[in-house]
Amino acid sequence: MRHFLNGDMKKYFGLAHKALTIENDFKPFDLSGNWKRSIDQRYNKGPRKQVEWFDAASKYAQRMVEVLGMQSQQALQLFNQTVGIKVLGNLDEFIRQNMLEPRNIEEEFDALKKQLLTLLEAQRNIEKAELQISLLTPLKEQYEQFLELKTQSAENRQILETALIWKNYTQGELLKSAIQELNEQVWMQQERLSDVNDLLAKYQQEEQDVNFQIQNNKAGQRLKTLETEIADKEKEFRTAQSELSQFKSWCEELKLSVTVPENRETFQQIKRKTIPSSASWKMRNA
Repeated sequence: MRHFLNGDMKKYFGLAHKALTIENDFKPFDLSGNWKRSIDQRYNKGPRKQVEWFDAASKYAQRMVEVLGMQSQQALQLFNQTVGIKVLGNLDEFIRQNMLEPRNIEEEFDALKKQLLTLLEAQRNIEKAELQISLLTPLKEQYEQFLELKTQSAENRQILETALIWKNYTQGELLKSAIQELNEQVWMQQERLSDVNDLLAKYQQEEQDVNFQIQNNKAGQRLKTLETEIADKEKEFRTAQSELSQFKSWCEELKLSVTVPENRETFQQIKRKTIPSSASWKMRNA
């Protein structure tokens, strides 16, 4: 189909799978291309187009060969030449008998059947393989986890063995160091004890020397005598203190103003007076 658009001649090649008429489908034939859009809206709304358009003769020829079942484009050229002959009776019968090559339908059916069986077998094998993969995938994951845990276990075992060796080594070294330190402390204590024993022996010897000098020296003997006298005097002083306290209590009983005796005779006299009165006072109170 040829038409002018904006002063240029346009050419379209159309292949209709449905009979079209000029009166019903192409009119009104305008120059803006509305006739083509009208045909598309009427026949090409569904998924399968009833009218196919081509902008090149080669594409149109290739599609015609596919639709008519021709073996090559030479048959299409012969078909185009034959269409121009008006004296033919039945054009479809002429094309079917003289232009289309004979086809062995049974052989093609058997071939298609074999291909279908092969595809079905391949599909079953694919489905079987997919099922095996789906069944083996968890096992594969478990096996990979097992290998990972096995590797981790080996690493942990090696770390544990290394840690045990290090622990034994460290413990041994620490014990050696502690034993050495204790031995040094024991040695120092022994040295200190030896020094103390030497100093004690020295002091004991000095004490013996001093005692010996005191015993063999007159001044020492006099000092010893004085020490004995001092002890006796202290004993007498404590006795006098006790008797003075008792004397004061007697004076209070006799209501005497004297609190300290002038001499021993005064003490004895007050003592003689106090003892009977104390006895009679105790008897009255009893």
